[in-house]
Amino acid sequence: MKIVHFAVAGKARYGIINGDSVQAIEDKPFRYLKLTDYHYQLSEVKLLPPCMPSKIVALGLNYRHHAEELNAPLPNAPLIFLKPSTAVIGPEDNIIYPPASHRVDYEGELAVVIKKPVWRVSVQDALNYILGYTCFNDVTARDLQRKDIQWTRAKSFNTFAAGGPCIVLLDEVVQFVEVLETATLHTVRVDFIGIVTLGLARPQLGRQQCCQYLK
Repeated sequence: MKIVHFAVAGKARYGIINGDSVQAIEDKPFRYLKLTDYHYQLSEVKLLPPCMPSKIVALGLNYRHHAEELNAPLPNAPLIFLKPSTAVIGPEDNIIYPPASHRVDYEGELAVVIKKPVWRVSVQDALNYILGYTCFNDVTARDLQRKDIQWTRAKSFNTFAAGGPCIVLLDEVVQFVEVLETATLHTVRVDFIGIVTLGLARPQLGRQQCCQYLK
């Protein structure tokens, strides 16, 4: 099931994609999903960011090739940074290049959509707080990132957090993981997706078990 956030007739709503149409749901999808009788063609709606987070918590240098690209050592602990909600845009929205930067890069990421407030959750309970996953472009002013000690400026310009077009529910991603666990992965791109998905859909897997998928 794919959830979209869309605008129609000047009103923002959430809905479920069904082929070339979207069926609206009541309210927001974070507590429950209840379908309505309102149906719209995808061609007549504008897709919005899949959700509007209060903040975006991100992990830096989370795969080897990107660390090598930056000539940065692999961190011993997660390298965490934030992106502000003011940077969020949806699919097909324009990314604005800031005059202060002369090199703006895309970074394709898998984003985890949290459905309710959480703090210091255990590994065993973590999945209970996840609604699903979406695509995310962690747009970065690479020249400013190299220049600054911290990454706030390089990561936080308006339009530098592009997400969507939809949220795929957790259960469907877990089914995808079942397939990954029985497959032999060969390409870097697929390996990276496999590691991220395994780490989030199956948090009981340790770092060593996940890293075998890089081979």
